Amino acid sequence: MSKIITSYAGNVEARRAIRRAYPRYELEKLGIVRLFLLALCKPNGRDRITQHALFHENSRYGDLIQGNFLEDYKNLTYKHVMGLKWATTKCYNLKYIIKMDDDILVDLYDLNNIITKKHLKETELAGYLLKDLRPIRMKANKWYVTSEEYSDNTYPSFLSGWMYVVSVQLALKLVNSAHMVPYFWIDDLFITGILANQLNAKFIDLSEYFSLHPEVVECCIRLRMKCGFFVAPTSGDYALQTKFHDHCYTCRTFMNACRTLPRGKTVEKMCVAKRRMPTLGKGLPHFSIVKI
Repeated sequence: MSKIITSYAGNVEARRAIRRAYPRYELEKLGIVRLFLLALCKPNGRDRITQHALFHENSRYGDLIQGNFLEDYKNLTYKHVMGLKWATTKCYNLKYIIKMDDDILVDLYDLNNIITKKHLKETELAGYLLKDLRPIRMKANKWYVTSEEYSDNTYPSFLSGWMYVVSVQLALKLVNSAHMVPYFWIDDLFITGILANQLNAKFIDLSEYFSLHPEVVECCIRLRMKCGFFVAPTSGDYALQTKFHDHCYTCRTFMNACRTLPRGKTVEKMCVAKRRMPTLGKGLPHFSIVKI
């Protein structure tokens, strides 16, 4: 498998944390090749890193791919397609591609087991399925989309860009289709939604294996429980990468090292912690009248 990770050029610590959590020798045992997807640094040091520093990083680790476009939120689709194209044309004997962001935790042991269990077909993508979302027309919102950019009132179903898995055959079709469809800057929606739906791809919903809050990860580790999920956000706490990996490795390797969740229970229900980030989604606010 190939693991392509969307990474902002200046997020050196995020990449370092992922490398610490899963060193190259451990990835080799899992049969995974890891690549970070970057764009060109903006002039005048606005990306908090220089091109020379990136050259040095790649000479040391050899795991960076850099596009010929600038680092910008609205260029993420270029970066995403670049990663899929590289993996489908430069890596050989691959069956699946894992796409993820650099601020996401992934238990690769459990992910491997799920991929095997689900028997992912050539026409399928697996990840956190998002349905019935609408374009946000409020200019102040991060995901503001104009009617010219997207005219329909509802988005097609798509997978969160946090992490998803796709067969190499379908990834190649997505790459080829990307050149025939007008560009859209919300990358996960464009690739796993607009393009995937045009190709009649099928979705495998893995949302039950996602935790939406990093504090739940901390609870799982603290309680020494088998988490029941294998994807979660770091919320900028990159030290959590190593902690989560070590916890998952311990639970998997040593018998009775971690307790199994009671039937009908989840870590979320057993966890008492201050929420650190909003839930997953690109939705609209909901207002209701409350009588006092």
